[in-house]
Amino acid sequence: MTRNALIPMTGASAIGPIPGLLTERAGDRAVERAFRTAELPLLAIEAPREPIPLRGLTTLWEAAARATGDRTFGFDGGRRMTAKTYGLWLQYCAGAPTFGEVLARIPRAIHFHQTGTHFTFEREGGVGVLRYFPAWIGRYPQHSNHIVGSLLRLAAAFLGEDWRPAWIELDYPRDAGWRQLEYAMEAPIRFGAGVTGVAVAEEDLRQRPTGTRAPALTFHDVAAEASVARTPEPLRSALNVAAFRLLDGETDIDGAAALCGIGVQSLQRRLRRKGLTYRGVLKRVRERRARALLRETDLSVGDVAYSLGYEDPPNFTRAFCRWTGQTPTEYRKSLVLNAGAPAQ
Repeated sequence: MTRNALIPMTGASAIGPIPGLLTERAGDRAVERAFRTAELPLLAIEAPREPIPLRGLTTLWEAAARATGDRTFGFDGGRRMTAKTYGLWLQYCAGAPTFGEVLARIPRAIHFHQTGTHFTFEREGGVGVLRYFPAWIGRYPQHSNHIVGSLLRLAAAFLGEDWRPAWIELDYPRDAGWRQLEYAMEAPIRFGAGVTGVAVAEEDLRQRPTGTRAPALTFHDVAAEASVARTPEPLRSALNVAAFRLLDGETDIDGAAALCGIGVQSLQRRLRRKGLTYRGVLKRVRERRARALLRETDLSVGDVAYSLGYEDPPNFTRAFCRWTGQTPTEYRKSLVLNAGAPAQ
């Protein structure tokens, strides 16, 4: 992922403990309802490396918290997140020699995981403050709380489970449940800060890990692993949204725009500025997924067509012929023949 994306995106790994925690506190049906509210397919749980719209994730945290009636749901969920949960980018950060360097790496690496937001790390008055600038300030408190919980879990490897920050900043105003949240976070909270931040004393920034150190990774290791790294923006974001909805066989632009948190005309206008149309983006996504399904599964041509949003399989066959010059059946046969051909 890169900065300045058309639509804020995030890795599906950030869903993390939501399904399990929600099942524990409200049951399986609550999980389905929360995902439906967020307009995210349940398949996202099984595809942590895939990018999803950030709006969907933030809405999912809110929906899950409402289902449980738990003011601290986001924070509790964040405390269950680990560097391994998030993926290679945070494992790279966690592998730094000191906790201060861990926090300094996060602003440099976050774009591999998320777009439309950013972190800063600054030293001020004997403390270092890591701050997260959300895409929608004050709109999604549970997502902000999960950021804090995740950072405290990360700190535990260096500073111990009992450590608490000098203070915590939250981007949203103080509400009726603020005392419950402050009790859970065990630190003074500065509400309405416009950012989500954690302040760490200078001596703690120099602390080295107390347990087994994370595997050594470089910035270039993370860059090499980043998904669709060579696809330029804004096409990448549009492709990601279309591809994600296609997992549920959905292809309409109205749903895509809603998932992005903008209107249909706004989405069309943003694409048009870059010489794109949603129809053209959808064509690319369908072709790419069609090739993958024919190559990697034994689904019938009809089932492939339905999974791509075609109500009539012959329409899919005609489209596939335009894309490749072959019918889906011919394409599959050619793959078998090429696989069996002797090496040159």
